[in-house]
Amino acid sequence: MSKEEKEEKEEKEEKAEEVKISPDELIKKISKLEDSLRQIFGPLEESTGIPPSITNIINEFISLIIRIITRIIGFIAMVIATIIRPILFTFLRLGIFMPL
Repeated sequence: MSKEEKEEKEEKEEKAEEVKISPDELIKKISKLEDSLRQIFGPLEESTGIPPSITNIINEFISLIIRIITRIIGFIAMVIATIIRPILFTFLRLGIFMPL
């Protein structure tokens, strides 16, 4: 191995040692995360009566995204319909579709 490869390997090992977390610290961080999620999604528990879990939060987020997408599609369809409708009526008045 060249010197550069050895240096890169040593740097990676040092970074890996810095990232290591003790189990107690991990539990504390997870409990802080759960508390913040409860604060954010407290109204969800009040409306459904079920304490928010990760799956409930993910389901609510997915349903929110689906609602937004369907509203965007509906808006685009309405815009297209308002553009096409006058064009079709002018063609009908001119009798372009008579041979059909």
